[in-house]
Amino acid sequence: MLDAGCGPAPMISLLSEKYPDRHYTGLDLTPAMIEQAKKKDIPNATFVVGDCENFPFENESFDAIICSMSFHHYPNPQAFFDSVKRCLRPNGRLILRDVTSDNKVLVWLMNTLEMPLANICGHGDVRVPTRDVVMKCCRRAGLKVEKFEIRKGMRMHCVVRRRQIMKEKVNVTGVPETMVQTLYARAKETKKQNAKIKDEIAVKLVEKLDYDFSKADKDNAMTYGVIAR
Repeated sequence: MLDAGCGPAPMISLLSEKYPDRHYTGLDLTPAMIEQAKKKDIPNATFVVGDCENFPFENESFDAIICSMSFHHYPNPQAFFDSVKRCLRPNGRLILRDVTSDNKVLVWLMNTLEMPLANICGHGDVRVPTRDVVMKCCRRAGLKVEKFEIRKGMRMHCVVRRRQIMKEKVNVTGVPETMVQTLYARAKETKKQNAKIKDEIAVKLVEKLDYDFSKADKDNAMTYGVIAR
């Protein structure tokens, strides 16, 4: 299990006592937090300094990911969910807990007044995550929201699953293969926070293809060309 934004590891401390046969990884951007976590000497835990918007782990590394009261610090929530999708194993789950509300006026006041003040004071708060933001990010990442509750005290409890998708092998070469790369360029751009084009269908199609997109990832000219056209 990965604890994204683990801080000094209060959650991993509790979980490792209750489930000592599991392995836990804590990830936090602040080295001082990781140092505090390491001082607890949790035998079945590893702690890593890193970015929760770009997990420094191999694909399909975790059965479960938790993120508790850290998500509102992330400037690019889509990047977080994309990392979750990449690092979760098929049928793995994310448990996301944070502060939220369906009251648009209240959220506007918090994001306009409270969050900027907290940021000035050094708390690093960015924005209150809303139901719409979570749903949209999960849809773009190809994740399924199984539960979204707003509990007492404006507490979000969200359960997200990475579905096991049967992929279709791509067996094209030459000119036809460039169409696959064009499709990928559209999907890749759509996932960006300030995307110039939106093609949700391209995102869904790419999820279903068994194809090595590593070369296309390096070809920024392809993406820019697709946008221009």
